[in-house]
Amino acid sequence: MKGFGLAFLLQHYCGVLADKKYQLADWRIRPLTSEMLKYAREDTHYLLYVYDKMRQDLLTQAQKISTSNPMSLLEQAMHKSNGVCLKTWEKHIVKDFNYMMILQRNEAHSSMSQQSVLKAILKYRDYLARVEDECVSFIMPNHVMFSIAKHMPVTKNEFRDCCRSNWSSNM
Repeated sequence: MKGFGLAFLLQHYCGVLADKKYQLADWRIRPLTSEMLKYAREDTHYLLYVYDKMRQDLLTQAQKISTSNPMSLLEQAMHKSNGVCLKTWEKHIVKDFNYMMILQRNEAHSSMSQQSVLKAILKYRDYLARVEDECVSFIMPNHVMFSIAKHMPVTKNEFRDCCRSNWSSNM
């Protein structure tokens, strides 16, 4: 197919343009808002229909290319799908060089001590994200990390100010 993902499949098979407004919302909150419930309903409403259409397409394609086993493409797709389902996802471990990649990606300029602070914060953020089973950006967004490394606060008030500050300049 020309595209992938649920939004593409909904448009292709159902003529529906998916609204992804709540795709990155915090789905841990309870109770879910009525808008989030509506989004979840709409996001799953067509799944069985799309499955049936994809299954029919695979059977039709298999009949066109091979009369010996009309189920061949469907079986291949199911086998690959099972393989994907059996994979275990593992969160990558932060290495010492990760903080340098973050510095380079953000075109930040910093002293050696600021880089050391950033490295320590990065490692701590990764550790805490693993303990809490959270996304690292939920624990501490990059802009806050950079602000702390840039200003290197020594008091609680200075630290609080770093965390509140808007990200407007490079380190």
